[in-house]
Amino acid sequence: MENWGIVTYRESILLADEATSSFAHKLGTAHTVCHELAHQWFGNLVTMEWWTELWLNEGFARFMEHEAMHDIFPQWNVWANFVQDPLALTKDAMASSHPIEVVVHHPDEIDQVFDVIAYRKGAAVIRMLANFVGNDKFYVGIHNYLVKFAYGNAKTIDLWHALEAASGLELTSMAHTWTTQTGFPVVNVTKAANGSYQLTQSRFFADGDSGPNKTVWDVPLTYVTSTSGGAQSADSWVKVNALQQGFYLVNYSPELWKALQGPVSTQELDVVDRVALLQSVFFLSRAGHVSIVDALEFAQAYALDTEYLVWKELSDNLVQIVALFDDQVWFPSFQAYIRRLYAPIMARLTWTHLA
Repeated sequence: MENWGIVTYRESILLADEATSSFAHKLGTAHTVCHELAHQWFGNLVTMEWWTELWLNEGFARFMEHEAMHDIFPQWNVWANFVQDPLALTKDAMASSHPIEVVVHHPDEIDQVFDVIAYRKGAAVIRMLANFVGNDKFYVGIHNYLVKFAYGNAKTIDLWHALEAASGLELTSMAHTWTTQTGFPVVNVTKAANGSYQLTQSRFFADGDSGPNKTVWDVPLTYVTSTSGGAQSADSWVKVNALQQGFYLVNYSPELWKALQGPVSTQELDVVDRVALLQSVFFLSRAGHVSIVDALEFAQAYALDTEYLVWKELSDNLVQIVALFDDQVWFPSFQAYIRRLYAPIMARLTWTHLA
């Protein structure tokens, strides 16, 4: 607990042994320690004016715990783990989700806002804005925000003003679309006959029902594309939302999904982008935006990948299919697909079959 001057921890969370503790335990300890210490600035030095702005405490503490861990333990690749964690997207894709900023009318309602949206989506939106304005200017703005409101209270609008002053960008209206609206968008990418790309957005729902919803977001678009010939060459590919810096999904036309298999299989794309594409294609398939056949075909591009997070993401998604369809007549064919897909990595790991 982040009490000012006496941060408290359970022994099982605080204590880790370098020689005997598992990596998961060390990771959990670092997350907790860094999170609670971050609260000394975000929550203690500057406190939100009212519970509606809880995310200024918890979203920032979660963001800063990752920043601290990345600086102390760069080999842990914690930002890639952050991207691979699907919980914020999963919860926010539900029709029952709520905005980051929830108006709290009575103290009895406070416990309801301590959830995944305030913590994890809040941190994801902060990461997106930090990348949008640039880390240097972002931290100038955060420094000024903390100095101005030290030993006092602040609202979300105070944060936007501090970041605007530091960056010279108009952020308030753009940022409000992410903190005051429920859900997140899926950006649909197609390629026109003249080689240009066309993008549209709609709110993403886990059940695939977009209905009459007209919510739109001010989306900070980034992309990475093929190095040979540029984005409009015949053999080009484009991956929108580079390094998955934005809190949104991207769906591509079938030919663009196909084109992305190349940089995935050659590992031209960064591991964060490879994991994000894998996560996205299965998210989209479960919502009916992409066929499960196309998702499984796309997954074959990862057969020679050696990154742990890739196989964790792949396994997390395939096990959901196993749980749903293990009683179907075609299930043995699916098992054969899994064996073929995992065979190269199992051979590399010197897997030994025991009868």
